Amino acid sequence: MTHPAQSPVEKAQSRYYELSLGTICAFVAINLLLVAASLIALWQNTRLRRQIVDYVALLTPLNGTVAPPLEGVDSRGAQQTIVYGQDHRLTLIYNFSQQCPYCKEIGVRWNRYKR
Repeated sequence: MTHPAQSPVEKAQSRYYELSLGTICAFVAINLLLVAASLIALWQNTRLRRQIVDYVALLTPLNGTVAPPLEGVDSRGAQQTIVYGQDHRLTLIYNFSQQCPYCKEIGVRWNRYKR
């Protein structure tokens, strides 16, 4: 008696895999660890979001707060003062530190671009 040829799909459907109890336990343990790690990450994310809300509230000025005039030196070395609400020039403000090597490098690049 000859068997008709089976398609690959039929062959795959007819396969039966036996897994040992140890393999099944390992699979379940790994899944439980992944669920636990996800829950811990969710808990930490919630805590961090609460902390961010607190910090944003601390850093946000209250309505009606008037910012003091901003004083500094422009790229040509001239003293500049910007009074909020009165000075309507478009202004780009960069804040650099003379002690910061990265700030110095950015300053050199900025001077190249503005020429």
